[in-house]
Amino acid sequence: MGEEITAVDVEVNTDIPRRGFCGLNKNLVLLKVTLFFLHGATSSLVPYLTIHMQSIGLTMEQIAIIYLLLPFTTFIAPPITGILVDKFGRYKPVVIGCFLLTAILHHSLLLMPTREAPGIVPDGYIIRHPKKMYVEVWWSPCPSRQCPATEELDIVLDLCEDHCLLTQAKIEKRLQKNKAIDMNDPGDTDDLSFHIKKKKSNDTATAFTLDMHPNLGDPIEQFGIELESAEDDEDVTEFKKRFRTGMLRRHGVDMKELEHKDLRCGGIVLEANSSTQTRLSNYTNDCILQKCQFRFGGPEVCPPDFEESDPVIFWMYGILRFLATTLQLAAVSITDPVALSLIEKYGGDFGKERLFSCLGMAIFSPIVGALIDWNSERLGYTDYSAAFYAFDVLLIIASIAMFTMEIDTKLPSDSLYSDLKKILKMPALVVFVFFLFLLGNLWGFIESFLFFYLKDLGAPNYLLGITVTVGTLSSVPFLYGAEKITSKVGHVRVIIAAFFAHSIRLTGYSLTDTAWLCIPFEALEAIAVHFMWVAAATYCAVLAPKGLLATLLGVCMVAHYSVGRGSGSFFGGHLIAKFGITLTFRIMGAFAASSGLLYAFLHFVWLQKAERAVAEDSQEEEVESLRKGVKYRDQGTTMSMERLSVMAEFNPAGSLSSLGRSHLSRSSIIRRSSLRPHQKQEFIKSTNEIRRNSDKDISTHALYPSLSQAENGFIPNEKDEIVYDEIKRRNQSDDKNKKENENENLPTQSPEIESQK
Repeated sequence: MGEEITAVDVEVNTDIPRRGFCGLNKNLVLLKVTLFFLHGATSSLVPYLTIHMQSIGLTMEQIAIIYLLLPFTTFIAPPITGILVDKFGRYKPVVIGCFLLTAILHHSLLLMPTREAPGIVPDGYIIRHPKKMYVEVWWSPCPSRQCPATEELDIVLDLCEDHCLLTQAKIEKRLQKNKAIDMNDPGDTDDLSFHIKKKKSNDTATAFTLDMHPNLGDPIEQFGIELESAEDDEDVTEFKKRFRTGMLRRHGVDMKELEHKDLRCGGIVLEANSSTQTRLSNYTNDCILQKCQFRFGGPEVCPPDFEESDPVIFWMYGILRFLATTLQLAAVSITDPVALSLIEKYGGDFGKERLFSCLGMAIFSPIVGALIDWNSERLGYTDYSAAFYAFDVLLIIASIAMFTMEIDTKLPSDSLYSDLKKILKMPALVVFVFFLFLLGNLWGFIESFLFFYLKDLGAPNYLLGITVTVGTLSSVPFLYGAEKITSKVGHVRVIIAAFFAHSIRLTGYSLTDTAWLCIPFEALEAIAVHFMWVAAATYCAVLAPKGLLATLLGVCMVAHYSVGRGSGSFFGGHLIAKFGITLTFRIMGAFAASSGLLYAFLHFVWLQKAERAVAEDSQEEEVESLRKGVKYRDQGTTMSMERLSVMAEFNPAGSLSSLGRSHLSRSSIIRRSSLRPHQKQEFIKSTNEIRRNSDKDISTHALYPSLSQAENGFIPNEKDEIVYDEIKRRNQSDDKNKKENENENLPTQSPEIESQK
């Protein structure tokens, strides 16, 4: 009846990957080492570059401009990579050269002169009204901070001195006395103690109480940017409204000097003990204003102040940073395709290999932050050299590991933007990409300005590193099984949830007055970024017409991780300059929630119908590619360098489990090396029959391997499994119908014959 199969005309790779300690594939150990140290180097330096720019005197507007320009490296790095590979004919020297040049160019940023002035604790000022004789205490909470909102506050002032600068004779007299005080502090005997409390209507006055003024002023600047003040607001209580300039001048007080002290917090001393009252009377006899130091209960150390640098520094830094980012992106754009080719050659899963990238990022960032704190405390100013040296050392280790790896695969490269016009003609796809762009704005704003906000709250640098660790480790569960959750919940619902996760993060940050409380909100990055991208990438496979999946995926990467991030950083910087960082975080949080609601409305009202129409139109056109098979060996699991470069640079944590090999549920069935010879033969035969008889194609040949890859010893990935199941279901249905037709045509047989059968 049929031809007997005596030989298989397909070469089958039956080599079993070498397994070592804890089941590790020995052939991929060097790959794990490379990814571990490469992304460890990235997390050691890149998160701290934002605050390093501030330390060399760049303004917020200049920082925003640099972040707006950096996404253009996405379009420059892949062509440079292709030219270098074509010139040398090998990948290894190009990758190692890019690693080393990246380290050199980034290290050159350390040579920029620092403009940082260490933060200090503001002084307190005690003033007695010359006519009404009441005493008030005023101080600055730091230009970027709020006045204390607590109901009760204890303070201790020490080392008080006259501050009537216009009375020259008294100044010279007090200078000699103050020198003796500075050299020999008598201790607690001269301290002025107050108990600060907001007076309530039913409270009885107690000793050491001070009635805080209502409606005290808001911060006057953020990161060196002067904010729009409310000086003209009649409800705001200010020092100059309580004490007129003419009166102060008559008593020898220089009001112009006090205007630069940001005296926004203050209150009236209601009562004091007898010793404090006597000391106050003695101090204010010859000068109504006393300048004191806080010993207890006063404001914390202010954030460092930064002197604005010359425009030449801005241009030098911008050029060096642009070149360094371009080479870093060029190196990563080759590393990930190389990793995919090695995984196909020796077996493995890309998502699991990226786990070592996550571990590198989670481990090194807080360690480097702790080193920065330790060295800065020793030097007296913030020194970021530890981050640059760690970056250099880790990149050198990654280069050595790359040098010892075997790289012999020629990887394909295709154009990211060749079919962009086709996508722009589809409204449903344009809207989808636009909302990913909005998500990129939210993510870019947080990535650029969260460290600024935490530093303003007094966060140590190791805490900044811990935020990277929390955000990275929270993504690890989404390297596995995220697609199963997405298939149950729905792609669109996950993307909408990402908007609200960003909204909760941004609003939560704005309500936080302690830096450590940011940790729970940082964990939401798992949903807002990593889980969202898994849903978006797999949703592209649903939306993309025939032959446009890879292009759509690349455009989404650029829209979110590149252009969106730069846009969010640029506009966020200008919003901070106008409204302050706290209010800007709340504005962005409200924007995230409203964007999520708008996308949900558009999807369920319009986009859902449009997506169904696109799917129905493209389903009948996708027939020929499965019959033709793949054009080259690595087509199924190798993305072009352009597209992987975007992902690796702007989403170093990965979330690419869909690009790996088969999941465990099917790998135990179809993994070639685990089949016996006759099983391999039957598997190949059935695969060929399915490929010849199927009327359905895999529309994602540029990203996912077609089913014919089984002939070359490859393992289908998740997309293949879906198509495989669909084809199998149809074939089973056709076979069942065929048998029913045959049974109808056969003559009725006797029960004896039936039983014999």
